[in-house]
Amino acid sequence: MIIGVDMRLLANPRRSGVEEYAEQILSRLVRLAPEHQFKFLFSSFSRKLPTYDWFKLPNVMVYHHHIPNQLLFISARLFNWPKLDVLMGGVDVFFSPHFFLAPLSPGVRRVTTFHDLSYERFPEFFTLGRRLWHYWMRPAETARFSNSIIAVSASTKHDLIEYYHIDPTNISIIHNAASVLRPSHGELTVFKHRHQLPDRFIFSLSTLEPRKNTVGLIRAFNILKNQSGLEDVKLLIGGSRGWKCQDVFTEIKISPHTKDIQYLGYIAEDRACYYALASVFVYPSFFEGFGLPVLEAM
Repeated sequence: MIIGVDMRLLANPRRSGVEEYAEQILSRLVRLAPEHQFKFLFSSFSRKLPTYDWFKLPNVMVYHHHIPNQLLFISARLFNWPKLDVLMGGVDVFFSPHFFLAPLSPGVRRVTTFHDLSYERFPEFFTLGRRLWHYWMRPAETARFSNSIIAVSASTKHDLIEYYHIDPTNISIIHNAASVLRPSHGELTVFKHRHQLPDRFIFSLSTLEPRKNTVGLIRAFNILKNQSGLEDVKLLIGGSRGWKCQDVFTEIKISPHTKDIQYLGYIAEDRACYYALASVFVYPSFFEGFGLPVLEAM
């Protein structure tokens, strides 16, 4: 079987849960099914093609097009063209790790992963631009045209049925998996000393945006610090800056314990060390389709 895979989302240099999911599942699929041919589609005008060791496997072919994704999305939305399977020389099945617009030729079967429908449940947590982007992507149409849908949780499956009226038999729940992140004792000692980390700290990792409820976390930390025996506990917050992130920095500034709160910025490879050294990991998001950082922290 020839399986086409849309890896355009990996043009994003910063990894959120969706990009992490794509990297992990694709790297394992090609090894678990060596009898199948995998064709990967990557397109970006300015971003370089990511490099992975599994690109060198005999059952893997990569098609790199220098077409801006915005142009592909506009053409797909207005003209249902170009057919992505044609850009890869033909496939039997097309797998999308996310619901990007993906015009396909008749007869090509479509499998799509849906991570959550937070944009349907809580549109107030999204900017006008992001709401327009979701409208433009037509996720409901993608779901209805998919021969099979992967939902990362029972919650996401329920939402697909409720909001898009998808036949439950077309939805398979396949939970996310996480990399095994276990730094050695020596690595942790060096990392703690290099970054001058406290002995006891609460760690939180997410994009700084209203849905992730980081403001609520800081307020809860203020209450916690008023209890005896917790004077030395710090709060370390990691994650890229998102919509309305200034609310988070304002909350840190006005906190009576501002000296005990530290914003770490975007964290990629080092997150394993923070997970391991933290006394507590906190993920106070209002809504998640799955919540991969919680599994990683375990």
